[in-house]
Amino acid sequence: MLSSFDLDVLRFIQSFRTPALDSFFKCIDYFDSNYFYLALIVALWQGYSRRAGVWLFYILSMNTFINIAFKTFFARERPFHLDPSLGVISAGGYSLPSGAAQVYMLLSCLLIAHWKSRWRWPVALGTLFLVSLSRVYLGVHYPTDILAGWFVGFLLFLLIYSITPAINRLLERLNRFQLFLISEAIPIFLLLVQYSASGTRLCFTLIGVGLGLFIGSTVQQEESSLLKPIERVLRAVWGIFGLLLFLNIIRLFPASNGYIYFSHFLIGIWFSLLADFFKRLLFKIQIV
Repeated sequence: MLSSFDLDVLRFIQSFRTPALDSFFKCIDYFDSNYFYLALIVALWQGYSRRAGVWLFYILSMNTFINIAFKTFFARERPFHLDPSLGVISAGGYSLPSGAAQVYMLLSCLLIAHWKSRWRWPVALGTLFLVSLSRVYLGVHYPTDILAGWFVGFLLFLLIYSITPAINRLLERLNRFQLFLISEAIPIFLLLVQYSASGTRLCFTLIGVGLGLFIGSTVQQEESSLLKPIERVLRAVWGIFGLLLFLNIIRLFPASNGYIYFSHFLIGIWFSLLADFFKRLLFKIQIV
């Protein structure tokens, strides 16, 4: 169900279309890609804090499944499905709520809460506004999709902020095998109850991450947050480089559905185990 507000605002924004703006917002679209989210997680994981990387991965995974559930429930078609002339780019799936607006509201709130810098507000809010505007400009979302995404993302932040202490206390009481069972049981359950291709790929990534964390828990891990800034930057660059290399190697193999799911399992293993292993070799880190 559409309101005149949706179409009026969308067409007003698109009245400023130029080839240069089209190219600019197509570049902004990259920041709502799986590749960017994977790079962000691995950079944080390898370059700042393993614990922070693990938390961000699971937070963004939860956010994705919630967004998929809402989109499936509302089943709202995208603007370019209604009018192909509105589509600067195309996108799969449904429209409400905007996944980009939801995840960037969540990321912006997390950044503001945890980054102790005067730049956190302009960086967080500027990125949120620019990415959200791009979704309407590109014709893949209505304005109310953006508002709904902001609302859901903010509620998720409040939920995460309120339950994190309790979750930490629970995790501290569990042994490594119990944590492993939970990390595998949840994605397997989600495989049985959800039916989207993107959700299935994420489930296999979750299974890989859980297995990698279980195997890697036998080795004492270095926290990059204890290193010098230049060392943290180098490790973040290494993490992104290794991820890109790994993804390009995967593309050399057949693109069947079964293989795609297995490749996402391997991405999870890379995140949680192999990246740390090769980082230790590359930087000659002594593990006690």
